[in-house]
Amino acid sequence: MYREGSTGKIAGCCDLSEDAQRLLRDDVTPKAYVELLSDRKLWQDAIRFLATSLTKREAVWWACSCARAVTDLKLQSSQAEAIVAAEKWVTGGTDEERRATMAAAEAAKIGNAAG
Repeated sequence: MYREGSTGKIAGCCDLSEDAQRLLRDDVTPKAYVELLSDRKLWQDAIRFLATSLTKREAVWWACSCARAVTDLKLQSSQAEAIVAAEKWVTGGTDEERRATMAAAEAAKIGNAAG
């Protein structure tokens, strides 16, 4: 699900190539724009736009998936706990889980993939 806003407004929040910018039209939905960028093999633009257009929970879920994919299996316990806390918030969605996610991210040191 894409966050609210026109394709042009969302695109204004990310750094798109000139080729991608030429394809922008407000009558194109965010989903159709990602597909158009993919069809034109503008992969980096498609990823940038997609990352910007996701809702907060979807963006966190994607970040968790990426963190699990790129980190080695020897995560510090605080980093593993941060990923688990974020996944719990995404699937549960309570404010208590959201706060626990921030605390876990701070404990994992925010400057890494898990944090």
